[in-house]
Amino acid sequence: MLLYRRLGMLFCVLLIGVLIQPVQAQSTVPYQAGFPDSEPYGSFFASPSVVDLNNDGKLEVLTADSTGCIWGWDQDGKELAGFPWKTGTVCDDDPRINSSLAIGDIDNDGKLEVVAGTRGSAATSGKRGKVFVFDNQGRVRSGWPREMAWANITNGNEPEFMSVTIANIVGDSRMEVIGITTNEAGSDTNYAPNVYAWSHNGATVSGFPTSSHKGSGAFGQVSAADIDNDGYAEILMGRDELYFYAYNGKGQLLSGWPLQTYLDESKRTWGKDKYIEYTRVAPAIGDLDNDGKQEIVFAGKVRDPLSNHEQTTSALLVVGADGKRKAGWSVGKTVGRPLKANYFTPNNPVALADFENDGKLEIVVTYDDGTIRAYKHDGTQLWSYNYTSGKKLYASEVAIGDVTGDGKVDIVFGTYSFDTTANTYVRLYALNTSGANQAPYPLKFTYEPNSTNFKGISAGPTLADLDRDGDTEILAHSKGGVLYVWDTPARYRLDRMPWPTARQNNYRNGKYTR
Repeated sequence: MLLYRRLGMLFCVLLIGVLIQPVQAQSTVPYQAGFPDSEPYGSFFASPSVVDLNNDGKLEVLTADSTGCIWGWDQDGKELAGFPWKTGTVCDDDPRINSSLAIGDIDNDGKLEVVAGTRGSAATSGKRGKVFVFDNQGRVRSGWPREMAWANITNGNEPEFMSVTIANIVGDSRMEVIGITTNEAGSDTNYAPNVYAWSHNGATVSGFPTSSHKGSGAFGQVSAADIDNDGYAEILMGRDELYFYAYNGKGQLLSGWPLQTYLDESKRTWGKDKYIEYTRVAPAIGDLDNDGKQEIVFAGKVRDPLSNHEQTTSALLVVGADGKRKAGWSVGKTVGRPLKANYFTPNNPVALADFENDGKLEIVVTYDDGTIRAYKHDGTQLWSYNYTSGKKLYASEVAIGDVTGDGKVDIVFGTYSFDTTANTYVRLYALNTSGANQAPYPLKFTYEPNSTNFKGISAGPTLADLDRDGDTEILAHSKGGVLYVWDTPARYRLDRMPWPTARQNNYRNGKYTR
């Protein structure tokens, strides 16, 4: 009898060993069946959204393109009936959609709405940038679209809604739509209103739109989260200047804001000391040190007045809800020189995750010096990884989640280039939390059309279990107009997906949630 018991125990141990074996290393990552698939136009900074659009228990993929159209696929790569949804009469370059769609149930009716911001074609009424809200059947909701109230065309560029998010900023049971625009004051004596908020039905929220101190445009991403624990979300954003802003649901600046952000908090003389500018900022919000209070993390371009205000580097800051810099951040964390100074690249998007399972968050940023870097909450740099291969390559925002199957999160991002000679070097990367490349990454974007000037991805990838088979897919919408979906061996678990898509979630609010 004892022998049988021992044999039985041995069998159980062997069986358990088989069941919990780590996923075997692969020589490549296969595409999901039915993908890649092409639509005619590419993405600027619009990441794929994975949602159950029609409440049928199946997930769909939605993404926006550079011609103002929204495209949809089912889990098998088939284009959804009724797509593309159009913000113009045709898919055309004028009403382009620059950033990710914001998707959520904004009117609390149990159905999803899809929010998109567009570029205008002229400054006259009816031709300015707009925000659209579609129902889940692709119909524009009553009260929408809403148009920017005033627009100044500078340098020949038509103003646009650069990004949108949805959040509850007034404290009712419904969500508001928030959008920021690139319009500037120019020679007008009035400052340009460029932060907008509307109720679910398109009614303007009292106190909005708001204007800049300096009349500067907003070219980055807007974030929204309850940073002061009052039950309502605040709006966090930067403009093309040295101020960083926080607004409440009445369009009022929070006490202590805006922040005038010199690189060194102790050196604040205009015309002499270096300062940080937020042309393409993408802030993140989270409780970094697990003290119950929210921190705001953001990066920008450092300009030097003694070098004709040229961009010399980039810098990262962390502040509290009161606008004061946190310990370890009195001087912004700087990096190398940009690959190309004063170039219009994605400016250092921030993502958050708990790498060490200690309750404290790490910070991950892609920079325009060709590196991606990770920091502890106290400002200590953990590592730096150069993704350029010696070329002028730039990186997307990262997604963070397990894609290798080892039970630990990975940092996933893509590269792209404005220099067509570097197009053959664009890749999809996955790094571990020590900053080392994970085999078999990086992966090539093998289906980019030859006719496309720019290749790779500038929009952050998305991690999801698209077909609900239990493993994780990586989705990316390329500048060449290709929707890539890779089928990874990693089991999909929500607790291993701390930052699964651009701006963390489909609301696109930049808020980390434990």
